[in-house]
Amino acid sequence: MEKKLTYFTGLSFAIGSIIGSGILFLPSLTYQLSGTNVIVSWVVATLFCLPLLMIFSDFVRMRPDSRGVEGFISLGLGETIGATVPALLLSTVVIGMPSAAIIAGKYVERIIGFEHTVVITAVLIICVGIMVNLLGIKLGGLINTIIAIGLLIVASVVIALTLPRIDGSYSGLPSEFNLNATSKGIVVAFWAFAGFENLTFIAKDFKNPQKIFLRTMASALIVCGALYLLLTYSVASLIPFEKVDSIVGVFQLTQLKGSAELLPIAVVLFSVFAVSINKISWIWGLSRMIQSSASEGKLPEWFLKSNKNGIPHRAIVFLFVAFISSVFLALWKKEWFETLLQIVSANFVVIYIMCILSYLRVCSEKLKLFLTFVLLGLFLWVLSSMGWILLYPCVVCLISSFLYLRNTKKRKTIVALNKGVTGDVN
Repeated sequence: MEKKLTYFTGLSFAIGSIIGSGILFLPSLTYQLSGTNVIVSWVVATLFCLPLLMIFSDFVRMRPDSRGVEGFISLGLGETIGATVPALLLSTVVIGMPSAAIIAGKYVERIIGFEHTVVITAVLIICVGIMVNLLGIKLGGLINTIIAIGLLIVASVVIALTLPRIDGSYSGLPSEFNLNATSKGIVVAFWAFAGFENLTFIAKDFKNPQKIFLRTMASALIVCGALYLLLTYSVASLIPFEKVDSIVGVFQLTQLKGSAELLPIAVVLFSVFAVSINKISWIWGLSRMIQSSASEGKLPEWFLKSNKNGIPHRAIVFLFVAFISSVFLALWKKEWFETLLQIVSANFVVIYIMCILSYLRVCSEKLKLFLTFVLLGLFLWVLSSMGWILLYPCVVCLISSFLYLRNTKKRKTIVALNKGVTGDVN
């Protein structure tokens, strides 16, 4: 397939990979967890991403193929550990992507008020993501870029209507530093930047991945980080701590006395654009990951087939079914919602830690090694605050490793038997 992703179209996929429903609830959820330390949490989480840019950029130069982080982790830790990535990512996004669509639906419901608004909005957003992916890289990339431009315009309107009302205070909260609260905010804030790994799966679709990939990721980090910081600052400054809603906190900005009439509409459009571009980008990356993993024998061979335009349509259809099923499950078990969001954040941190450990095995530059060791220590410290939630990624990794080893042994047995039969015939 011809490589047609330039810096600008790649940037729209990078922004879409990073930004999503997180921009709608993370400003309020991190505020609820960290209180007045919330800005510190965001700054630290953003700084953690700078060495990650270096790591992923170096890995792309080493392996600019569709295996993405799976190939990166396999490079330093072996194929058995690398084989856990597809299962870990799929088990994560099957929770995260539908949850994102539901959150956008909750925003739309605040305006329309119709009984089934949430589920209708969630399903429509997922359908849009699927249809754009089936259109192919040229037309799909164009649509994604248009949505990204719309997202940034609406975001600018929301911020412009909100910031002038801020007086610089934090709703009367005490300002003492709390290490435990700050670390919880940092872990959850990683939801905001969980997206670099998705971009690695489409690195091969860039015209020049070795040259463009780092610039694309760095630009997306700056844009998305600025949006998160500005919206978090608005929420923490204007909404009293005891009244903040951890899921639709950004929408609460529209309910403040004296807020502009245009603000509710702008926030709802912002939510739909953010989640839609996130779906398009992640479905694009995940479908390539699924197809690549199937070619390695880590997922069923059924996913290998592409349509006449080279689009992995079977993987895309699988994601559609998984996302729709999860939407109805999440709406059925609403009390699990916040716990599921924390599980998603922990999973992404585990994936990043595996990437860091792999990089330590293959990197030889002393300065980069030092920065990577520091980053590893910080990630482990942050992850230690997750408690029992870490059981989820651990169980997924153990099961996927076991299945990979069993399938590998089975394939070797079949090859040996075939050779034996061939030898007898000869």
